[in-house]
Amino acid sequence: MKSFLVIALLAVTAAASVITHEAPEPAADVLPEGWETQELQVADADEVPMSEMAVFIRKVLLADEEMPFVAPRSGMSLGNIGASDRLLSASTHSRNPIANQVQTVNVRYTGSSSIIILAVRAYGSGQGASARVVEGYLGRNSITIQLQSARGRGFHYRIEIWGR
Repeated sequence: MKSFLVIALLAVTAAASVITHEAPEPAADVLPEGWETQELQVADADEVPMSEMAVFIRKVLLADEEMPFVAPRSGMSLGNIGASDRLLSASTHSRNPIANQVQTVNVRYTGSSSIIILAVRAYGSGQGASARVVEGYLGRNSITIQLQSARGRGFHYRIEIWGR
């Protein structure tokens, strides 16, 4: 009887602690001054190699700009991967540490109009780096993920984008 009560209590606690990940509102398509961009069109294809993803890179100097607080975490997981979903893109992004600098890389995936992004996974090293969605959201055909290092550190991330 005691074990049943413990299991019931654990089930209620687990159900109460479910966290939803709501996608942020889409941001404007205007990039801040100083960002390097490289836009590539992605044709209808089963998989999109890294060479067809647009990557925006920016290095922020210590004294030039104040950075907003980003909670450090080693990975990000948005959405659910279903049995009928497929891997749309998988890429690896690394930056070596640079003294007194925060390194930022924006990884943008844009699929054809028939593509729907259903899940995003960012697996990374735990050196104080963070991954977050800065543009787009689940249910659309494009998304931009920002990878940011801790000051004076580097990062190594593998990003997977799933959809159908």
